Amino acid sequence: MNSRRLEAEVVRDCIFYVAGKLDLKMGGPDIPHQQGLTTPRRSIYFQHAQEKQMEFLKIFDAAAVTECYRRKESVVPQQALALNNSELVRTQAAELTRALTSQGGSDAAAFTATAFERILARQPTEQEVTACTAFLQERMHKYTNGGSPRTSNAAQEARASLVHVLLNHNDFVTVR
Repeated sequence: MNSRRLEAEVVRDCIFYVAGKLDLKMGGPDIPHQQGLTTPRRSIYFQHAQEKQMEFLKIFDAAAVTECYRRKESVVPQQALALNNSELVRTQAAELTRALTSQGGSDAAAFTATAFERILARQPTEQEVTACTAFLQERMHKYTNGGSPRTSNAAQEARASLVHVLLNHNDFVTVR
């Protein structure tokens, strides 16, 4: 099977799922599309009409309501930017970091392995462990010396940055 990107709704739901926040309750009324970045309900429960579309889902080629719910597949820079700059991804990265830190893995290599397993469903290669460990050290140094406006814990902030990077990884949004 050829590789393909996940559908828009699945990308959003996976972000909540890996953070352990996805609400799996079935049924219920539809939810206003404006709450799409904050409400952890599955994407199928959000309003979806021509004038009521979640911007995050539109960027990832949500089903077009004016074209019998067909999907056009595209790969555009806005998709990477949406994952990188979205408050949804940042918030869930912080949540996931707290969960992974509480599971253990006090050193950088153990945290990296745990994060890869949870987010990408695979073990990191030696090269990836080395790169991630260097990334964590560089970020900790940056947050310690330059300070971070979001937190006083440089190690936790560095780990959240790594988790955010992994949520932006191509393997996270691709089915192989």
